[in-house]
Parts: sequence; structure tokens; C-alpha cells
Amino acid sequence: MATEKRNAWFGWLGASASLAGVAIASFWGLYLFDYFWADHWVAAGPPEGPLARYFHFAPGSIGDALGSLTGIVAAVLGIIITVVSIIVQLSAARFAGVTRMFLRDRVTLTVIGYYVVVCSIGVWLSVALQADYVPRTALVVMLSLTTASVVIMVPYFGYVFQFLEPMNIIARIRSLALHAATRGTVEADAQRSSLLQEQTLSALEELTDIASASISGKDKIIASGAVDAIKDLTIRYAARKATAQPQWFRIQGGIAKNPDFVAMDPESLADLEQRRGWVEWKAMRQYLGIYNEALGGMRDINYLIAIDTRYIGEVAAQHGDDELIRLVYRFMNSYLRATLNARDVRTAYNVLNQY
Repeated sequence: MATEKRNAWFGWLGASASLAGVAIASFWGLYLFDYFWADHWVAAGPPEGPLARYFHFAPGSIGDALGSLTGIVAAVLGIIITVVSIIVQLSAARFAGVTRMFLRDRVTLTVIGYYVVVCSIGVWLSVALQADYVPRTALVVMLSLTTASVVIMVPYFGYVFQFLEPMNIIARIRSLALHAATRGTVEADAQRSSLLQEQTLSALEELTDIASASISGKDKIIASGAVDAIKDLTIRYAARKATAQPQWFRIQGGIAKNPDFVAMDPESLADLEQRRGWVEWKAMRQYLGIYNEALGGMRDINYLIAIDTRYIGEVAAQHGDDELIRLVYRFMNSYLRATLNARDVRTAYNVLNQY
């Protein structure tokens, strides 16, 4: 825990130092360009033409305008943070892990970093104005950056709304999980492999939470999307499983503390490791939990789980994974047992049809 906190502090310090370095280097690059080169190109005498007149900045008349540029950028940044915080908070109340995913998004980090750098450049530029000197290039660049900060605000809001679409969130979680599992299967270092195991397991549980919350809210489309995402993840992982490193199949580190694995006796855990199937077992276990929640209230999800489980079994047969085929049959039987206990004849018929 102490190591994680220390790494987090170093990460924040590194990011802050990088943004400050970019801002200061940009300002001084522009200022030195003005000082050594740009001033020699300014024609002596009164300006000729509208563009020359506009860019003929007089030190005595632009002081207030120069100070307001930074204020405009800071105000736009405040609007973005306020609106985005409200939207993300509403989504986070519905989908677990959305805030963490959003704060790691490259577009979001780039946009926030852009505003921070522009504000910092504006602060340095605000005191660069002198009674007999105006850094024209730096001022023009600052005007352009401020204009861009206002212009990109609305498109960025559109991006945020698209990012937080439920089906896009599901697709992103699935992609992150597949990426973690793919890296984990080829990772030779045991510690890194364990971290990637945790990421894969966490993504499976996030998809399950989305499905469960959607079932409670009677949102069949989102629940179906989460169920299909688990199937897609399991099928694509099955294609890479044969070449995985041995430590990937060990139940160790963070995943060993997961309630599903903690509840198993050591002999069962050792058997699961030997069968090299903790990812598929966890996916099937999540399916069984979703299946029980949907019984009687949302039969379509029960049908979909049975169909997706059959798809996983078919892919297992294509790859010659006998252990996964046996696992699929075991959970098909569990579906039927739960269905018979609930006396749901129609669902039992549809599950039997997938055999």
C-alpha cells in the first residue's frame, strides 16, 4: 500500500512537472524568437493595411486585454470541469469504474493538459509586456491558443457524452480487459502478470455489475450488451490461451483475495490452476450470478446467457480445449438446476435447446 501511494505521488509530481516544463519552455521559446528575430521584421513607421494595423500592438493599449486572455482560458476550463464532473458523477452512480476509466482517457488528459499549459503561458506573458516592448509572436500565439480553447469546448462536450454512452463504456471495458489479458499471457515477470490478472478480473466484475444494475432497472439492451461483452472477451482470450506463460494460470496476488477464489478450498484452487482455466471459470461464474438475477424477471437475458455459453463451448471445441468444454457443460447444468428450482418451464426449454 505504501509503495502504491508513493508511486501515485511520483506520478502526480511527474505530470505536474511535465506540464510546467512544457508551458515555460513554450513561452521562452516564443519570447526569444520575438527578441532575436521577429522584431527585425516589423516595419518602421505607421502600419499599412488592416492586418498590419491589427497586429501593430501598442504597449499602452493592450495591457488589460493581455491579462484577460488567461482569465478567459481559466473560465472555460472551469466550465468544462464543472459540466464534466456532473456528467461523470451521474454515470459513476450507475456504472462502477467509470470515473477511473474517464480520468485515464487520453483525450481527456490531453484537453485538460492543454488548458493548463495555455493558462501557464498566459501568466508568464502577462508580465512580459513593457512600456516600450511587446512580444508580438508570443501574443499572437496566445490569442490563437485562447481562441482554440473556446472553440474546442463544445466538441469536447460531445466527446464526453459519447464516451459515457453505456454501450461505449461496455465496449471500452471489454477492450481494456482483452488488452490486459493479452499482455498477461505473454508476460514473463510474475509481479506484472499478477497485476494484469487483477485488471482482467476487475473488468469481468465491472461488466457483471453493469448487467446486474441494468436487470434491476429493466434495461434489457444494456444488460444484453454486458453479457455479450463477457462472451466476446472469453472467446478472444481462448484464442490466445494456448501460448500463455505458466504463471498466468496461477491464482496468486490480488486475484487470490477475490471472494470467489477465497471461498474455494486449496484442493479446488490447485485443480483450477492445473486446468489452466481461472479466466473462463470466473466468466462462467459471473454468468451464473447474472442468470440467477434475471430468472423470472428478464427471461431474454437467461436465453442470451445460454446462447453465449454455447458460443464459448463451440470456440473451445475449435481450439481443442477439452477443459473449457467440460466447464461449459457444468455451468449449463447449473443454469438448468437454477431454472428448475424457479419452476420456469419456458426458460428451461430454451436452455435445453442450446445443448
